[in-house]
This record gives sequence, structure tokens and C-alpha cells, in this order.
Amino acid sequence: MTFETHAAQVRTLTQIHYWIMLLLTLSAVLIVYGLTLPALQVTSFYVFTREMSIYDGIRTLHAQGDVWLAALLFTFTVAFPLTKVAIGFLAILVGGAVPRLTHAVLALLSALSKWSMLDVFAVALVVLALNGRAFTTSNVEIGVALFTFGIFLSTVSVHALRLHVAQALSAR
Repeated sequence: MTFETHAAQVRTLTQIHYWIMLLLTLSAVLIVYGLTLPALQVTSFYVFTREMSIYDGIRTLHAQGDVWLAALLFTFTVAFPLTKVAIGFLAILVGGAVPRLTHAVLALLSALSKWSMLDVFAVALVVLALNGRAFTTSNVEIGVALFTFGIFLSTVSVHALRLHVAQALSAR
């Protein structure tokens, strides 16, 4: 391998890492905004309106004594997605030192990624349940869209990183 070929490979690797880190950063920002901005607007008796974020919903469940459900939603909607993004950053920063372990961790994260969408399905169920009540309507707000797009970006990022690490392993 010539110096020029090696330099070109390093530039390509750096560009790929740059784009994946950019996607992971955007994903983290969207997830945090999605968790804290209004996700659901509930109107009762056509007069009383209340907006709730995903985070507010988890806090309300906990305050009402539904600790297990609040813990389950917290785990899969706050802790897991943000941990997945953090592990993606870690894989980029130290992945070259232990590529086989990095690939295994990223494969596991890819397999578990579908559980990050649990919150979106929970919001959909709440909307369906509330719309079935008399004099109550509910609307999905921007928080759900931001959260969903953030989860989608984190899944795409981890998948791209996993493919990149697998390609690097096969080239060795």
C-alpha cells in the first residue's frame, strides 16, 4: 500500500466518521427536544386544553403511582435512545482499537433499536383511548415528530457505523 492510498483511506474514514457524528449529534438534539416539547394536546369539554410532553407523561405516571409503567417508559424512551447515541459516539472514538468488540456492540444496538419506538406507540394508544371518551379530543404535537425523527436518525447512524466497522474488519 502506497502512502497516497493510505492517506486517501484515512480521509475517507474521517469523512464517514464526521457524517456519522453529525447524524448522532442531530439525533441527540431531536430526541431531547422531542422528549421535552409538547407531544400531546388534550381538550376536555371543548374548553379545557392541556399540553403534555413525553417527559411530563412519564413524570405524571410516576406521581400517580404507576411506577413500573413510568420506569418502563423512561427506560425505553429516555435512557435507551440516549445511551444508544452515546455508544455510537464511543464506537467512533475508540472503535478502531477494538473493531470486533465494536462491531458486536453495534450489532446488538441495531437489534434492540426497535424498542426505542415504544414511546411513539404508547402515545398513539393514549390518543386512541382519549378520543374514545365523551367530550375529549387529543392531538399529536411536534414533540412526537421530533422524537420519532431523532430515533430514526440514531438507528440509521448506528446501522451505518456498524456497516462501516464490518467493512473495515473485512478489509483487514
